Formats: sequence, structure tokens, C-alpha cells
Amino acid sequence: MTDEPKTKVLQSWDDWNTIAEALARQGALERDDQVMFLAASVFRSIGLSATAGCIEEAARQIATISPGPERAPIP
Repeated sequence: MTDEPKTKVLQSWDDWNTIAEALARQGALERDDQVMFLAASVFRSIGLSATAGCIEEAARQIATISPGPERAPIP
């Protein structure tokens, strides 16, 4: 009998890409610039710098349109 791990290890590029896409989508839907910056960070870490740059620009636009009252706008 083998002990199977109870948690899945994210090993593939596709796993991280899927997570980054989901974060970007959710951040855009909720107009949450911090989630968008997190998505950009994940995209950058897997080598998609151009995509990360686009996501960061969208996050900056969201931050200037509707910054949360408890958060300072991101420069």
C-alpha cells in the first residue's frame, strides 16, 4: 500500500498559467488592483513578461479609477 500525497504540488507551467489567468480574471471582475498585481507577478515568474506588463497596466488603471478607501493608490 502506498501513501499518496494529500496535496497536489503545482509543478507544471500550465498549472501556474491557469492560476495567473484566474487571478487576472477575478481581479478584473472585482476591480481589485492588488489581485491584478499578484496575477502579473505569477505571469512574470513563469516567463510571460509581456503579459505581466499588460496586467500591471490594467491594475494601474483600476487603481486610479476606483482605489479602495483603506488602500493608497499604487504609483
